[in-house]
Amino acid sequence: MDASAWDREHYQRNAMVTHVLPNLLGKKAPNMGDVIIVSDVDEIPRPETIDLLRNCDFPERVDIRSKFFPYSFQLHRTDGEWYHPQATYWRGNETILPESLRMTQVAYEFKNAAWHCTTCFSSLAEFVAKINAFSHQEWNRAEFKDPDQIVRRVRTGVDLFDRGFPYQKVPENEMDVPSYLLKHKQKFAYLLDREPANANFRDYVPPMTDDDSYDKSDELS
Repeated sequence: MDASAWDREHYQRNAMVTHVLPNLLGKKAPNMGDVIIVSDVDEIPRPETIDLLRNCDFPERVDIRSKFFPYSFQLHRTDGEWYHPQATYWRGNETILPESLRMTQVAYEFKNAAWHCTTCFSSLAEFVAKINAFSHQEWNRAEFKDPDQIVRRVRTGVDLFDRGFPYQKVPENEMDVPSYLLKHKQKFAYLLDREPANANFRDYVPPMTDDDSYDKSDELS
């Protein structure tokens, strides 16, 4: 029987503990009690959270709650925090497997301890590649991969998959972002501003409108 997209995701997540960490050598090898954070690439713990986990004792299962940002840090989902990442510590063969850690909600949590910037891509090609590859294949449909529709929804703050999530634009002077982005605003414009006609996608050219084709030389004298 072929594995589903979810089966592959679960296997890959657990493989970090079952196949990768046990085989590291020397300084790269984990020590008993080392902090392990199970996080998707778009779930970014705050530096203060990492410092806290490094320097304080904590239960073997901890939720690191994230502020949820779709498309960029300019838009915020307002119906509560994301339940990921999670943290535990290395206990050799007794280490909690990442999939169990991620999918088991617990009583211990750090609120506002991370950023979750989902589908925050610099190109439409990356956007479509995620839809083609991610586990939610029920949303892998042509209407959700149309470039013009993606750009329209990103610019206007509408959920791509019509899920009805409440999104709210964040005023520029209230944006909550990793400090590195603020130091490199031009490089990461797509993470900070989706209002331009191309939504700051580097591989999208907006269709020409009647206003774009207007030329003053065409005016009657």
